[in-house]
Amino acid sequence: MVPKEHIGSVVEFVKSRGMACSVYGSQYLMDGLYNAGAEDYALDLLTDTSDRSWYNMIRIGSTITLEAWDLKYKNNLDWNHAWGAVPANAIPRGLWGIQPKTPGFGIASIKPQMGDLKNSSIEVPTIKGTIKASYTYANPRLQLYSIEIPANMVAEFEMAPEPGKELMHNGKKVASAFGSVRLEPGKHEIKLVINSF
Repeated sequence: MVPKEHIGSVVEFVKSRGMACSVYGSQYLMDGLYNAGAEDYALDLLTDTSDRSWYNMIRIGSTITLEAWDLKYKNNLDWNHAWGAVPANAIPRGLWGIQPKTPGFGIASIKPQMGDLKNSSIEVPTIKGTIKASYTYANPRLQLYSIEIPANMVAEFEMAPEPGKELMHNGKKVASAFGSVRLEPGKHEIKLVINSF
């Protein structure tokens, strides 16, 4: 909904407000942040420990997401609100960017936005099988992805092109003009090499 030329200023305003929404509204906030390329701030919110966080729900003793962030925001809240479990879908869809490109995951899209994260691994079940992946931030010049695509599926791995970034797929350089790497069923090693800052 935000014109492209205003995305930066809108993201900065959203960041100035913190988690200024309900548990229910956090789904739209997280989707908006990942869609705007604000993955660092999205990760900050996922890992926040303030009273308006998923961590706080664990701290006060809940074993499932609450109706509100804390009892002080709604003293009669119930302790069983699945729609507040935003990290359960924001991590695979936003952080990892794993989504169906075609119905039924005939083609999957993988567009990771790891932000400042150092390591991550994930298994995403689909009707075609489980997509398995891991990520390691080796150093400021090297990021490593290991991805396994199930049979009967292909995937497109995308990275935002930037000057100085080089993508290697199973040991071979990928032309940056393509914007994505096609992953056939099986295991894949992807290296993102950053040659300049």
